[in-house]
Amino acid sequence: MQQQKNTYFFEEPHRVNKAQGCFLYVKVNHLGNVRVVLSDFRQWNDANNDNTYQSTENETVVQSWNDYYAFGMIMPGRNFSSNSYRFGFNGKEKDDELKGNGNSYDYGYRTYDPRICRFLSIDPLTKEYPWYTPYQFAGNKPIMAVDLDGLEEKPVNETVAVDPGHGIDGSTNPKVDPGAVNGTDYEKDIVLNIANSVNKYLKEWNTGTVMTRTGDLTTDKNQIDYRLDVANNNNANVFLSIHTNSVASGNPSGFLVCYDPNNQTNGTESKKLAENIVNKQSIMSIRGTGLQERPGELGVLRDFKGKAAALVEVGFISNANDVVLMKTNADEIGKQIATGVYKFLNNADPPAPKVEKSAGVITPTPAPIIQAPPALSRTFQ
Repeated sequence: MQQQKNTYFFEEPHRVNKAQGCFLYVKVNHLGNVRVVLSDFRQWNDANNDNTYQSTENETVVQSWNDYYAFGMIMPGRNFSSNSYRFGFNGKEKDDELKGNGNSYDYGYRTYDPRICRFLSIDPLTKEYPWYTPYQFAGNKPIMAVDLDGLEEKPVNETVAVDPGHGIDGSTNPKVDPGAVNGTDYEKDIVLNIANSVNKYLKEWNTGTVMTRTGDLTTDKNQIDYRLDVANNNNANVFLSIHTNSVASGNPSGFLVCYDPNNQTNGTESKKLAENIVNKQSIMSIRGTGLQERPGELGVLRDFKGKAAALVEVGFISNANDVVLMKTNADEIGKQIATGVYKFLNNADPPAPKVEKSAGVITPTPAPIIQAPPALSRTFQ
């Protein structure tokens, strides 16, 4: 969401030791719509009509409040604005100069008019979305999606917790947990590279993500509790843990996705998530069906209460061929895992690459040269 200088959201702590009237506090909903803007300035209201000041009679100054229709038009009679805050629907900046309060928004690539529920120019990505009118807003799904920047829709409230296994010094282990080890190859490092790829592609496809770790870390919590806390504190509704497999003897190989069918909250959806991830994997060989039930065995699957949870065993670190594939193809393996997650969330494959967002100078196409017709002549008889 865009933000005006000296503006803070309700969830952030109030500032102290500052002059009153300097800061604004903003409340938004799940779509980023600005609902209420408050000033830290306190105004005296003589509630007792005795012309005597009482500190309890101080009131917070409301700078603006708005209720919106689904596509962003402000509801008549259910709004107030002092014009001190420039942002509104979807957190976008208002352009009130020509059309009045809240009737025009700058989305970056295009201007949006919420009264007609349409952008005023053609979508630059219209060829990638032939099933949409080129003037549509947020895929015509304004309750569950926002328009990213005038180019394409972005579903809201879909956040994936990407969890690279191991790599944590927690309360139950005396040092950073390396996971399975094969010579100089450590599970924690292999899966971190793949998880970084998963995270990169999901973000590129406008899916919210949070990483439980971006390197080795230390916490005073149990490893499992820490990972779940990161997911829950960021309102993740999908938990995806990345691991490698290992055996002490033999030489098994292959890709496997685990889920917990006994999780009463998400067992069924977790199986669907696992199936989508397996179906998109082509670099690693699939072990058996690619699916493995782990009823009540793994804490991150058993205790996560969001929409779905899966644990990916990318390959066997005890198998030399699997190790080579996982290390040399980390980016593509991560992309295929991310594709499966995206398909699960959206029931569609990820969008095609975006058009290049460059700020270059547009050279106008020269107008065609029109040859004048030959001069007419009259012959008088």
